Amino acid sequence: MSVFAAVMTGPGAGAIATIQLFGDSAETPLRKVFKPAADGSFELTPGRILLGHIVDGSRTIDQVTIACEGPQTHAIHCHGNPLIVERIMERLRRGGVRLIRAEELFAMMLATRQPDDTVAVEAKLALATVKTVEGAVILSNQVKAGLSQKIRQWQAWLDSPSWEEIATEAVQVLRDSVPARLILSGCTIALIGPPNTGKSTLLNTLAGREKAIVTDIKGTTRDWVSADIHIPPLAATVIDTAGLDSGPLAGDIDRTAQRKSIEMVGHADVILLVLDLSGPSEPLGDDLLHAVTG
Repeated sequence: MSVFAAVMTGPGAGAIATIQLFGDSAETPLRKVFKPAADGSFELTPGRILLGHIVDGSRTIDQVTIACEGPQTHAIHCHGNPLIVERIMERLRRGGVRLIRAEELFAMMLATRQPDDTVAVEAKLALATVKTVEGAVILSNQVKAGLSQKIRQWQAWLDSPSWEEIATEAVQVLRDSVPARLILSGCTIALIGPPNTGKSTLLNTLAGREKAIVTDIKGTTRDWVSADIHIPPLAATVIDTAGLDSGPLAGDIDRTAQRKSIEMVGHADVILLVLDLSGPSEPLGDDLLHAVTG
């Protein structure tokens, strides 16, 4: 069998991208292009995750993680810049790898071996939308370990009186899935507070560039502005909302802006209340208190 490679993540720029290698000699071209972070020899044995670089001669293309999913299957998790992905794919092509579409590769893998682990299959599909390298590592662990391993353990316990232990562990898995979901899919942070308390300034600082207009005029932000940031291990979308005023509103535009702010808060994973304590402050309005306390 030849060695095949496909980009498994969606087109366009993203935090990370995943390139899947498949073939009975997939290890051979991978050894030509991968240099581990730790000097010396390395083993591409199933279950291992390696950190290092994809190189082209003496030049480094990108820092990556390699997930060794099986003797015929390896996944390269790299940064999602399309130019980086293209360079890695071209380097693999020159190393004798045949480049195909993700759908072709996935169909080939399923035809070669019948999947007995649906969790592992679901993890592969989820790699198309994962937001961070840390999330890709979590999904890679599901192929040979993680939830797959736990389910196999539970199956072995079915003939013994271990139902209470299974139930306890299942509850813990569900609890652990909450932060895992945020690492995999990203989270939304809503900046809320009275007008002119520094929400837009905070957004610009977190984004590292000017995303929102900052003035001393009360109510400058009348529509929401967002910025995507990376707070390891999370990818986060920070939303600057219109100020929730405790006083009378000037007109329909202000009322619509504040209604939009409240809607944004309802969809956020994290609510960050921004207050200006440099001087006397007015009591928080009912809408703002309700937004914070739920």
